[in-house]
Amino acid sequence: MRTWKKLQIPQQQDIGNGTAVTATHQTKDERGMVARCELWNKQLLDTTVLHLDDEQERNSYGARMAASHPSEVPDAQQMITAVLHLSSVLSAEEQGESETESQASRLVRLACEEGAELWRTDDNRAFATISVDNHREHRNIRSKALRQWLSLRFHAETGRVPGSQALQDALIVLEGRAAFEGSEYAVSVRLAEQGGTIYLDLCNTDWQAVAIDAQGWRIVDDPPVRFQRSSSAQALPNPVPGGDVEELRQFVNVATDDDWRLLLSWLVAALRPVGPYPALALYGEQGSAKSSTARLLAALVDPRVALLRSEPHGQRDLMIAATNGWLVAFDNLSKIPDWLSDALCRLATGGGFSTRELYTNDEEAIFDAQRPVIFTAIEEVAVRGDLLDRCLPLTLAPIPEGCRRPESELWRSFEEARPRILGALLDAVSAALANLPRTRLDRLPRMADFAVWSCAAAPALGWSQRAFLDAYAMNRETAHASALDAVSWLPHLDTLGCPWQGTATELLGKINEQAGETAVRQKGWPSNGRALAGALRRLAPHLRARGLNVLFTREGHGKRRIIHLENAAAPSSAPSAPSAASITRPPTEGTIPDDADATDGADAKIAVSLSCDPPLRGPTARVSVDSALYPRLIAEGVPQPEAVARAQIGVARIASSDNSGGGGRQNADMDSDEDEWGEV
Repeated sequence: MRTWKKLQIPQQQDIGNGTAVTATHQTKDERGMVARCELWNKQLLDTTVLHLDDEQERNSYGARMAASHPSEVPDAQQMITAVLHLSSVLSAEEQGESETESQASRLVRLACEEGAELWRTDDNRAFATISVDNHREHRNIRSKALRQWLSLRFHAETGRVPGSQALQDALIVLEGRAAFEGSEYAVSVRLAEQGGTIYLDLCNTDWQAVAIDAQGWRIVDDPPVRFQRSSSAQALPNPVPGGDVEELRQFVNVATDDDWRLLLSWLVAALRPVGPYPALALYGEQGSAKSSTARLLAALVDPRVALLRSEPHGQRDLMIAATNGWLVAFDNLSKIPDWLSDALCRLATGGGFSTRELYTNDEEAIFDAQRPVIFTAIEEVAVRGDLLDRCLPLTLAPIPEGCRRPESELWRSFEEARPRILGALLDAVSAALANLPRTRLDRLPRMADFAVWSCAAAPALGWSQRAFLDAYAMNRETAHASALDAVSWLPHLDTLGCPWQGTATELLGKINEQAGETAVRQKGWPSNGRALAGALRRLAPHLRARGLNVLFTREGHGKRRIIHLENAAAPSSAPSAPSAASITRPPTEGTIPDDADATDGADAKIAVSLSCDPPLRGPTARVSVDSALYPRLIAEGVPQPEAVARAQIGVARIASSDNSGGGGRQNADMDSDEDEWGEV
């Protein structure tokens, strides 16, 4: 019994006068090739099963068609020639299919003979580890690089080029072997950790990496971890020992020492394979070198063909960029829509995105990543509280015309210094690994892992952990202020007074009553109580830092949702009892004399009044200072404001009567400075 194969593309031969003979199906028997042939001229004239290799049957068929359809087939020989040509085409196609099958099998055999190790990841992606020029490379089986490697092996053995279908068939087999027979391993991009050692992929042609541990760092030829590389990844220079991170400062435009400490701390955190990572937001007007600074930082962590990107079109594009690279960097954002703000939050602290696998109905593609992020903008585009909580906003000052440098000169100097700067950063990563087990903070700020890691790295960067925490606390206050400044209805909430309680609808009515009809129509104004409650939940950490607690409860028989507004005794987001304002700002009034020395200070404590900006629901704060430590610092030549900050014991905040619902003193815990901040 014959088994017919329907031709996906029927073979047709014209014989003139608008007539054509077409082969639609084919098979084989003991006499050779058999085809189902149709004769057409605007309509089907005849269907015949014909042995194409039988000359007598071909001649008989041509004569019969000429006799049956003389107007369409005036010459029998034309018909015979057309059938003979059909026979040649179908035979060539059959031979080509046979060669394709043998090519696919040979490609699979070559991959195995070349020692390709087939394996999979925990999300069932198939990889092959291949040997190239005395080193190992880890390639996704679907990647262009593995297709090229297989094609090159085939050409080296046969001198021919493999067919695209044969190559595709071979890759499907290799992918199946990896999925069902291969071992499972983790695959990493640029950075990985194993056994307490961090590995940084240099992405050079020798597939070398830098191994970093608590004793130092070294370049290794065959790292035990498995890295994958995208086509856009570029090589880092081989780091050079003995460098100094201060060499980087001439290339980046940071205005203050606090910003410099935060910038370097972010860089060292970005060279750690586990997060969370705060998003670095570089703000500034035109000409403040935002883009140049971002490119230089990216070139030290994860250089790529395009160091900075434009805003992604959707979550899928963002997660693909994060999956294929380590650092996600965006340039000149004019705004951050809500979906991108939420996605950047997930990138900072870890999160995934799922979508349907392309060209399938029910397969799910999962993108899961935790990555350091940089973005630049003129305006402060990170306005939602949850993203601001995960940001390090730095404002860059404009560069005067006389201080600007040609970009070509800047990059030439930077490329010469980059190996030394990278080596110094790796020194800091090594120091952080050594110090991390004994680094403790009594009170952890937001993004606590970043803060602890930065404190562990601080000695290698040239400052104390206290100096970092001071800078970070002030940056947090700035972020809180930015989040609240973006809320148009917040000033009307402040005028209500505390304590206050009621439903969200009642609170919105109070705010609308004070704001007036024109303000209520503004874009972003809460349209109902539910929208107001959601906004308050987002703003709660920032309001708490400013001294206002927002609490949500259910009360009564019907379990009504009640909002409570209360004055907070002290901000809870700062990592220590002294607020950032009290640490970094000089006193405006007090009892410490300008000529104080080591013999002064008979009392146990000296009280100094400081201004609070922004006010913590009240105008003043009182700081207690260690009278033995303060004179010693003055004698050592420490400036008075810094000596006050370093000698602080605790803070007592005083709320004014018009904001506290009756007045009275609200005292913070008087913890010692050393216990509060911890030490390495």
